[in-house]
Amino acid sequence: MSQSEWKKYCRELEALDIVEIVQQVTKFSLAELRCKRRKPYFVDARQLFVRLCEDHTTMSYCKMAHALNRDHSTMIHVSQRVPS
Repeated sequence: MSQSEWKKYCRELEALDIVEIVQQVTKFSLAELRCKRRKPYFVDARQLFVRLCEDHTTMSYCKMAHALNRDHSTMIHVSQRVPS
């Protein structure tokens, strides 16, 4: 495997990649992930987004929050609630 192939293989995921993964798993659109609704199925989808961001990016809570139309304190709360 060449150096460029290895870098591509090991690249860090970006927010858009993670949103696409969450959309495939949950069948929600980006608008639905960013909506203000607090139904359990929306909350679970957002929690999945936060967990994947924590595990696969160096994204700050502020950037995660911006992606989901939330406050950074909400992302911290979600992070503390969701088991690793």
